[in-house]
Amino acid sequence: MIALGKMTLAGFRTIEEVKKQGLCEKAYTNLVKERLPPDLKKTLLGQKKVWSNFQHFANSYRDMYMSWVNSAKIEETRKKGIREVVKRSKENKKTRD
Repeated sequence: MIALGKMTLAGFRTIEEVKKQGLCEKAYTNLVKERLPPDLKKTLLGQKKVWSNFQHFANSYRDMYMSWVNSAKIEETRKKGIREVVKRSKENKKTRD
């Protein structure tokens, strides 16, 4: 918008505020590295091909899958997340397509 001359004064002010708060960097990076939960790792290691596929995913995909498990609030949801990660790793799927 700036290059096209369409940025308003309010837009510039918003950008400056976002930069001050450090929100630009947070929006485009994963500063918190997800940890591979032991129960997920054990399950993935149980099948050689599943583990291999998971290891070859880009960090962003592995982090997304680990986040599914790490963010579960109840055990049932956690187990469901692990099953889903294993299924998708087995199919070598990186997203929810």
